Amino acid sequence: MAAVQLFKRKVKYEGSDKKEKVATNFYIKCGEEGELIAVDIHYFPNAACEGRDPGFLGRKAVMENYATTLPEKEE
Repeated sequence: MAAVQLFKRKVKYEGSDKKEKVATNFYIKCGEEGELIAVDIHYFPNAACEGRDPGFLGRKAVMENYATTLPEKEE
C-alpha cells in the first residue's frame, strides 16, 4: 500500500490592491517517488449566506494543520 503525504508551501504574491499577501499552496504525494499533485481548497458560495462560504476557512485550517511544510527546492 502506497503512503499518501500532504504538503504545504507558503508563497508571497501581490494582490489586486498592490499589497503583498501570503497564500498557502497544498500538494499531495502518493508513494515515495510520487509526483506532487496540487490540491485546491474550493470556495463554495452560498446564496443563503450572501455569497459567502462559511466553511472555507475551517477546511483550509484543517489542511494546514495536517500538512507538512514542503522543503525548498535544491538548485
